[in-house]
Amino acid sequence: MKNLIDTKYWLFDLDNTLYSGQTKVFSEVDKKMSSFISKKFNVDLIKAREIQKKYFYEYGTTLSGLMSHDKIDPHEFLEFVHDIDISWLPKDEILREELIKINPKDYSWEYKRFKRPPSGIDPYSDI
Repeated sequence: MKNLIDTKYWLFDLDNTLYSGQTKVFSEVDKKMSSFISKKFNVDLIKAREIQKKYFYEYGTTLSGLMSHDKIDPHEFLEFVHDIDISWLPKDEILREELIKINPKDYSWEYKRFKRPPSGIDPYSDI
């Protein structure tokens, strides 16, 4: 792994970046987006999925579409869709060892939802 210690700032986005897309973490977020839209607009999940994908293709992200077209509060959306269980993710000891080298004050987790990294890679946990 490249020497990561010299990187000045870190921002970790958990959607298929720290974890491979093969883990299907983002598919859980994707389901939560449909659920949010379904509840917010009082539509079934099929219609919610149509809205979700329409906004994704028209605005670049579902959130951008919800904000622009429907004036949805991004914090409400992000809090809802990122409230997923990630405890099942496998530990990544190589990544964990690299993160140990980084001062925890120098990095931030996606949307500030995560005060600490997930336990599978948390360099400061005993897990």
